Amino acid sequence: MPTDLLVLGTGVTGRQTIRYLQTHPARGSFTFSIAGRSQSKLDVLVSELALPKDVDVLLVDVKNVDQVEAAVKTAKVVLNTVGPYWLHGTPVVGACVRNGVNYVDLTGEAHWVKDIIQAYDYYATKTHSIIVPCCGLDCIPSDITTYLSRKTIASSDRDAFVPIGKSISACKFSGIMSGGTASTIITAMESVPPATRKWANSSYALSPVVGTPNGPFRFVYSLTLPFSSRTLVGGHHMMSQVDRAIVQRSWGLFEYNAITSPNKETQRARYGRDFEYAEFMITPSKIYGFLFSVGLMLGMMSLFVPGLSYFVKKLLPQPGDGLKDADVQKGFLDITNVTTSASGKAHAVTTFKAKGDPGYYLSCIMLAECALALLPSETHKLPKFAQRGGVLTPATAFGDVIVDRLNKTGVFKVESELIAAKDRVY
Repeated sequence: MPTDLLVLGTGVTGRQTIRYLQTHPARGSFTFSIAGRSQSKLDVLVSELALPKDVDVLLVDVKNVDQVEAAVKTAKVVLNTVGPYWLHGTPVVGACVRNGVNYVDLTGEAHWVKDIIQAYDYYATKTHSIIVPCCGLDCIPSDITTYLSRKTIASSDRDAFVPIGKSISACKFSGIMSGGTASTIITAMESVPPATRKWANSSYALSPVVGTPNGPFRFVYSLTLPFSSRTLVGGHHMMSQVDRAIVQRSWGLFEYNAITSPNKETQRARYGRDFEYAEFMITPSKIYGFLFSVGLMLGMMSLFVPGLSYFVKKLLPQPGDGLKDADVQKGFLDITNVTTSASGKAHAVTTFKAKGDPGYYLSCIMLAECALALLPSETHKLPKFAQRGGVLTPATAFGDVIVDRLNKTGVFKVESELIAAKDRVY
């Protein structure tokens, strides 16, 4: 039966996404179906969430191309929560592109995103399929705060293009690593060719335009807020590679659009050629930041050591492991982005805050709101560039739309402030 949304996956994130959609304030304005490979798990999900009969239940194994194709044809937007995407995501994206269906997911795998860009970006523009990977904790907070900071700085001059320079996000959150995330890390280490990983993590690997090369690995970061004595310090952020790759793709798509469709609107949407992006995890001190970075590096290296890697994998959460429904609202997410104009005269401070487990709860809300923004009745609100289709990013696909949607949930608070005078104290 035709439906607006199709949620793929019955794991923890799939379950929370379905729960959120079922209780959404606008529930009467859209329909959705759920799909998974286990009939028993689907039955339990329907029973526990008390899903009404108008929610279709489909038996779909993402490894079965025919089942995927048939399921995708019933929907207008697919929400894919089945990872690791390197192993299971490509057939779903392919089916969406072939059938002109829009798509969102929760991947944090830059190497896989690189693959689907090469395989489907151009094709998707011909079928007008809007493909937006990384619509959760990876990478909406980083991508959207950078976008919003750029927009805020642009407001300092309503006529001329104001290029931005450095953009840095300081991240702090409390939550539980999911079994899916752990599985994704292990898959990346064991199944993805080293050359592919290295290529995907290189400077501007996902961007159609090459920008300023990434700096070297840093053990300690420091960020002083504009015209303030407050300084945030920290260490390497585990998700920084994919976050930076997506932010750089947004930069590249805006630059490319300004080159191929030059006008005042596309010129003002650009970040500028001096743009650089970095992010870090906030810690109590620089010493803690250094130790955090070292610990993270040693932990990742241990996965390559025969024998030791076996025990490390046993300590990590397993696929399907996760929080109980009653616990998903525990935790928080707090991102502060500071972006400076290339001239150094204007600064923007953008904050992205929310309460709840970042991976299990907040990511599912972000995913669902992105999907709802891609319904045919809503796509006219999206940026013109997004409406043509392609493999896009949260910033280029949604822009202000997702900022407004998240703020209206009452769970998120996304704000941006222009700071251009030395008498301001933040």
